[in-house]
This record gives sequence, structure tokens and C-alpha cells, in this order.
Amino acid sequence: MSKSYATILQNLCHDHMNHRLSFEEYRRKRRVLFSKIDEQFNGYSNDCQEDLTAPTLPSKQFGVPSFAVPAQAKKN
Repeated sequence: MSKSYATILQNLCHDHMNHRLSFEEYRRKRRVLFSKIDEQFNGYSNDCQEDLTAPTLPSKQFGVPSFAVPAQAKKN
């Protein structure tokens, strides 16, 4: 590949911002590019065709620990 991945991604973003690509086409091409990057650098081939879903929120166990709350706030 003659271009760097950063240049390809930058061009892809510019094409979408300038309305040369629809949002769906931009996401499809970006997914393919990220898959190629992942395969080249991590040796992982993602052949899964599932659409990405929204991230899930962490459970309450990852909340702010009680020791991080100022003592004045605990009194009120």
C-alpha cells in the first residue's frame, strides 16, 4: 500500500465531511480500513460482518469510590 493508513483515514473523513460519501458508506469503508489495520499490526483477522453496537455502560462497581468524595459533602 503506497499511502499510510493515517492518510487514507484522513481522506476518508474529508470525503464524508465534504458530502462525497454518505454516512453509511463512510462507516463501511472505515470498518474495512480498521480491519486491515488490526490484521496487519495485531495479526487478527475480523471476518465478522456484524454491525457495531453502542458501548455498554460499566456496572456500579466502577463508580467513584467513597474515599474520593470530600468530607464536607458527606456531612451535607
